[in-house]
Amino acid sequence: LPSLGVLDQMAPNMFSNQRYHAGSNHLLVPTGLLHASLGVGAFSVIRVHKTSSLLIGRQYPAEVTASFDPAARQLLKSVGHSARMWNPMLGRVIGLMAVAGPVPEDAASKPDARYTLPAIELRRLIGEAKAAGESFALEYARLDTLEPPNGAASAEAWRAKSKGTHVTYTYDAASGSAKCHVGKGLLAGLLSPCAPDEVALLPPPPWWATKLAAFQPLPILTGEGWGEVHCYGP
Repeated sequence: LPSLGVLDQMAPNMFSNQRYHAGSNHLLVPTGLLHASLGVGAFSVIRVHKTSSLLIGRQYPAEVTASFDPAARQLLKSVGHSARMWNPMLGRVIGLMAVAGPVPEDAASKPDARYTLPAIELRRLIGEAKAAGESFALEYARLDTLEPPNGAASAEAWRAKSKGTHVTYTYDAASGSAKCHVGKGLLAGLLSPCAPDEVALLPPPPWWATKLAAFQPLPILTGEGWGEVHCYGP
């Protein structure tokens, strides 16, 4: 299933650091084989910039660096590691109470909390936040291709800096209404409303899809010169 690209939860990413969306980084075996045939709408690469949703911010990207002892972080830095770690699978499979380390309420709004994930996973997150009765805002970029145009060597720069289509989505729980616009700036909302098939406006995936198509976010490190997908998972 991971090689086909319909699942990366429970995949061996914690041992291989393999990328299951946004292009393959495996030396021999491709990943995401079905993404192109199943459609960009389901598996387009989404870069989440920030959100005011506490539920989404706690669920992803699930950085657990604060649970490490300072001496452990220093040891990691001494051998060239970033001394940062993420564990989104733990919160998704067991529950948010199992994610180690404090989770500041503004965690998902910080610039270094950006991450990518397939569109179908973003639809799941939005559906969960709405079901929880949250009013929230979400900003993301929908990247233009399913994988880096220049191959694996450019993957991290592409995930971090590719322009894509900037989308701002807001949801008001009291009225059950949503607003969505494309672009940036004060006039963007007036001039460029989202198309009906914009990812944020699509319904959550059906129950069976949430069990079969489960994806982890890939964290984006900014300002640290990291050239490969960072280790994540248990």
